[in-house]
Amino acid sequence: MINAEKVEAFARLMNSKLDTGATNTRKGYIRLIIDAVEVDDHTIRIIGSKDILQAAIAGKQTEDRNLLGLGHKGRARNDSNVRP
Repeated sequence: MINAEKVEAFARLMNSKLDTGATNTRKGYIRLIIDAVEVDDHTIRIIGSKDILQAAIAGKQTEDRNLLGLGHKGRARNDSNVRP
């Protein structure tokens, strides 16, 4: 069950990870939860699955994303910022 305490703990964890992590690590955490960001003249929309966010808060693994402890599922170097 997701409650306010779990949401607050998750928010603190994400803030810590995003403030202190290496750039690639921070990108990985964001990619786990956010699918897209849409910006227009008056609105910014952050798009993602509520189920994925709920699983991340609960620390559960989903079919396509490893969210247990916000671990990274290792990508096959297919992102837009590939380096040798």
